[in-house]
Amino acid sequence: MPGQIAANVKDEFNVPYLTLLKEIYTRRGDANKLMAVVSEMLPFTFSIDDYKYVASALPETEQQKLRLRLLNRTKRISNSSNPAAAEFSFALLLHEKKYSKMVREIRSDTTFGIILKYFDPMFQYDKVGLLDAMLDKSDRLWYSNPEHEADEQVFPELFDIVVKSYDSNLLLKSIRAKLNHNGYAFGNRFVKYVKQRLIP
Repeated sequence: MPGQIAANVKDEFNVPYLTLLKEIYTRRGDANKLMAVVSEMLPFTFSIDDYKYVASALPETEQQKLRLRLLNRTKRISNSSNPAAAEFSFALLLHEKKYSKMVREIRSDTTFGIILKYFDPMFQYDKVGLLDAMLDKSDRLWYSNPEHEADEQVFPELFDIVVKSYDSNLLLKSIRAKLNHNGYAFGNRFVKYVKQRLIP
């Protein structure tokens, strides 16, 4: 790689330069150099389109190795430092049509923005599991994400789609199950938001 890349201390600092090279090699139609650059970027950008591009050129066994390396890497990277890493597993499972696994992928550090973005396919294949995952999701790691306040901005849109998608009795029953005997919501902030909108 050029000297500018070699001079960088951390590999992720190379991404802007690699992005420029990607644009150049794409315009030139230089497939070999483009593949090399995209492969080097992928562990930092977690672009699903780049993943599909690289994987399409690999034999099946190497595809599986690439898949595993990237998924393991997403688990080691905090969502706050690389939001694309947090979303990659959902984008990959959607690409693989493993919709029920997407629901099981919802964790404390999964943003509500990601849930909203992938709501439709998860709802179609496991609507009960999706509702449980949304309402049971802990806020424990969510608060450590500096974007958590911005993530609250999706609550109105997520609420609208939840209300339209679920039977009102089921939704009310599920929300009430998250309330303590004094009527206060516990769990995540979306539960509290839904409670405020549905239950006086």
